[in-house]
Amino acid sequence: MDYQSFKHVLLKGTLKNVYLFSGVEIGDKKEALSILKKRLFGNDSPTVYTFYCDSEFIPADFLNAVQTAGLFSSTKLILLKGIEQAKDIVVKTLSSLLLPQSFEIAHYEEIFSKFSKEYSQLNTFYEKKDNRYFLKKIKEADKKKIADLFLRCNFSPLDNDTYLIISDETNEKILEAITRLIPESQSIQFFEMFENKKTDWIRMEFGKYNLTIDNNSISLLLDMVENNKSALEQEINNISTTILQRNVTEKKVTYDLIEEYLYHSKEESPFSLFAALISKKRDKALEILDKLFIADVDGILPGLLWSQRRAVRILDLYENMKQPKELIFRELFINGKKVQQELSVLFGHFSFRHAVHALNRLSQLEYYLRVLPNNLKLVQLQIFILDYIDGRIDRDFLQGDLQFVAT
Repeated sequence: MDYQSFKHVLLKGTLKNVYLFSGVEIGDKKEALSILKKRLFGNDSPTVYTFYCDSEFIPADFLNAVQTAGLFSSTKLILLKGIEQAKDIVVKTLSSLLLPQSFEIAHYEEIFSKFSKEYSQLNTFYEKKDNRYFLKKIKEADKKKIADLFLRCNFSPLDNDTYLIISDETNEKILEAITRLIPESQSIQFFEMFENKKTDWIRMEFGKYNLTIDNNSISLLLDMVENNKSALEQEINNISTTILQRNVTEKKVTYDLIEEYLYHSKEESPFSLFAALISKKRDKALEILDKLFIADVDGILPGLLWSQRRAVRILDLYENMKQPKELIFRELFINGKKVQQELSVLFGHFSFRHAVHALNRLSQLEYYLRVLPNNLKLVQLQIFILDYIDGRIDRDFLQGDLQFVAT
């Protein structure tokens, strides 16, 4: 099911107790959780337990949260994040939870016997022994059949007031051993907005503030802001508020205004970090990194990538095309005197070769920042800064030589 269909269920439909969230659109995932919490808890404080599929996952703690009644509310929401990293212990825990190993005879027959066709099919997977029905030894493919039969019988292995959201954090594939446990109607895909729709969507968002924006400015915004709806909405709101506070007569969002806001609006930003990098101010760069890491770790990389791509283009025009600095700035629409002054240090400190290697390293870093725990994310960012400034940028994070560099 896609998010728009699921959103209708969240707002007006009958909720299931278990959902699998997958896909790259973080903004829609956050919105879905927000709507779900509002529906479950209203204005009351939500009862939410969060677990991660990492080395610290403890099955007993997870199952205790799922199965034990809450102290202050009968309704609770369990979040299991990073499911794409799930190891055997997580798979086994979810399998035992979502496919019960046994039922009391009376309970089993009360639930399923009124669904004659499904009851007959379930009896091929469960067998009666003594006073219980026990799950037989089944094939992996059978798990999906059982999950679908449960759905058709309106049976949930969780209590009525317990809701479990299983979600991924990266683009890595989720194990089939997990997806088999969740019926397709409870597996929600959060697709990134199509490229050809992003422009119209951004224009529409600014239109809510009676502002217009051209395509070049939209491209800059998409390059400089983390690529999800939540981050874009926040920056669009901030930029619009800034413009409206100036009480200008022309209600237009320009390229220069977006650059001015995103580049200089915060005390520290990925762009001030980049300025410290190319100025080879090691201590200053590490200090800015620490502040940014605490405030918004997900916002660091998009700004660095955008800045480094521009650095590659600048040094290509200067070193390979032999163009003068003034023409380079004019061609790349770099008009602000402060920005020109900051970027001018590139010409004396770095080569085109270094710039391309750095961009390659940032591309690797993008993967690490998705999959590593926070403490190791910080270490990788620190290593990048030190290598960038000290000229060791031509080696990857596994300490092998980078195999490609543009010439």
